[in-house]
Amino acid sequence: MTEHNAREVIKLLKSKGFQEKAIRGDHHQFQNDSGFKIPIAYSHLKDVIPIGTYKRILKELDKSGQ
Repeated sequence: MTEHNAREVIKLLKSKGFQEKAIRGDHHQFQNDSGFKIPIAYSHLKDVIPIGTYKRILKELDKSGQ
């Protein structure tokens, strides 16, 4: 599996109907219309998201029904 940066992950979440709702430090909270939340930790859009975190995000997207 290839590396993904924060910009790519945000683009994926937005395409699935998620919007950024809160930021606390480096932790950005994305939420869909159903209220399902997915947190992502990054400082800059070019930051690499670890593969394990990316897989967790994909699993959370499956749970959300998106």
